[in-house]
Amino acid sequence: MKILNFIFIIFPIIALSQNLDYKTSAFVKEGADYEAQKELLNNFVEAWLMEDAEGCASLYENEAIYMIPGVPILEGYNSILDSYKKQFSIPRDYKVTMQEPVVEVLPMGDWAMVRGTGNSKEINNGVSQTKTYKWIILSRKQKDGSWKIVWDIFNYDHPIY
Repeated sequence: MKILNFIFIIFPIIALSQNLDYKTSAFVKEGADYEAQKELLNNFVEAWLMEDAEGCASLYENEAIYMIPGVPILEGYNSILDSYKKQFSIPRDYKVTMQEPVVEVLPMGDWAMVRGTGNSKEINNGVSQTKTYKWIILSRKQKDGSWKIVWDIFNYDHPIY
């Protein structure tokens, strides 16, 4: 229920109070807001590559929503942490690289919508397989000045079937 309240009540209020209009909004590709979001995503990629479930989950707010392909919506820090623990519990017997560049940021005061792309490459017995995807996050500035993810959704560029 809290998430529906946010979607239908709080988010439009934030948008209207910021005088946001898609055609006139200032999407940024540089500056402090952009760099802060880039740092957030770089921290995520670093934690993911190190298979650090707590490091990944620590970048999400306590009541965050994480929507990943083929899995029901994950709600809350503990669900997100458990998901990363499960993912990293399967030993990697291959080399992996990952990048998630930020394409653009729509700053909204203490909130930001962030759009990006991603790719991960697995090298197993000399055979390389690359997966590409796109993602969007909604992040919120914390009292300490850091940013955390509130919503996170991604999907692959290729069919998952």
